[in-house]
Amino acid sequence: MKHLTIAVLLVAVFGFTAFAMDKTMDKTMSKSMDESMSKPMENPMDKSMDKPMDKAMDKSMSKSMDMMLKADSAAVWKYITEVSPYREWGQFPDHMGMRKGKSPHGALHEVYVNGAGLTKGTPKPEGAMVVKDNFNSGEKLKFITVMYKVKGYNPSAGDWYWVEYSPEGKVLVEGPGSCARCHSKRADHDYIMVSDH
Repeated sequence: MKHLTIAVLLVAVFGFTAFAMDKTMDKTMSKSMDESMSKPMENPMDKSMDKPMDKAMDKSMSKSMDMMLKADSAAVWKYITEVSPYREWGQFPDHMGMRKGKSPHGALHEVYVNGAGLTKGTPKPEGAMVVKDNFNSGEKLKFITVMYKVKGYNPSAGDWYWVEYSPEGKVLVEGPGSCARCHSKRADHDYIMVSDH
């Protein structure tokens, strides 16, 4: 009789435990489903901005649009090195990475372009910037050149402002001068030498 009583108690305890677990699971699943149904579904297209180049383009474009600079070497240097560091920008799709260069630029170069400059086609919009790191054959940075589109600055050369800096930010050359003479070979492509984008 003692064994029968223990068996009945065990069945009762396990049966109650299973019943209680079922109720708890029902409540948990119901709550979980209610929560998931009340949240809006994620749009998989939103994840497209997770790509590094898209983020750089978006960040660069918004900053360049928020802050239209004058054709001023100090302001441009501060912008490309502090406000919107140019090495975080995108690159022309047809001119990515380190490339061989030609005089008067370095033996090697790498080009970075802000969001406005990456818009397809020409002429590029106001605020477009193209920054070129110019290296010697040993890949040592020698100077940094910038093309910056400033409305009304220089209509005869596409409104581009040109400036060349040392790696430390000292102005070496500024203004259209010889830059415009050489770049005028590509006037039909908005004076951009390295890309057809």
